[in-house]
Amino acid sequence: MIVEELIFSYGYAILFLGTFFEGETFLLLAGFLAHQNYLSLPLVIFVAFLGAIAGDQFFFFLGRINGKRILNKYPFLKNHSGKVNRLVNKYESLFLIGFRFVYGIRIVTPLILGGMSDIKASRFFVFNFIGSVLWASLIAVFGYFLGEAAQEIFGKIKHLEISIIILVIIAGIIFAIARFSFESFRRRRKKRMVGFIAE
Repeated sequence: MIVEELIFSYGYAILFLGTFFEGETFLLLAGFLAHQNYLSLPLVIFVAFLGAIAGDQFFFFLGRINGKRILNKYPFLKNHSGKVNRLVNKYESLFLIGFRFVYGIRIVTPLILGGMSDIKASRFFVFNFIGSVLWASLIAVFGYFLGEAAQEIFGKIKHLEISIIILVIIAGIIFAIARFSFESFRRRRKKRMVGFIAE
């Protein structure tokens, strides 16, 4: 089938790009597919780790090179800086390891840290390495067990397997779009409220 061929041919490449830019949705799906024997769980964890750490390091150095201009140009990014700085000041080491587990700040945190903090690049890399390993392992294994739960519910009915995978892919895409739309709506509403107060 076309879906199976796409997974076998491009599954790991899509996972790398997905974890470079976003993360959880693609990694959960990859963990699910590993349970169905379309992907290898150890390789899923490794590729997700590479994507996560590469993405974070890219945005950190982008922030270090041109972060202030980018943050000033896009106020919705700068709006997160207060929250990120508070968390860094209070729990620096823990936050550097676990920021990707905090909803809504996964991409902006490295950009803000690179552009608005004095954290050394070497320190960020060490904690980012640890955090990427933990994140990739935990989310992938969770997706794997979702696959096991689905198998328990639907049984080993082979003709349903691809249908379930397609449904999971569609659900993942819908979730990613809904998350993006919610963030956009929240930013627009905040902007309107600020404009209303200013008037």
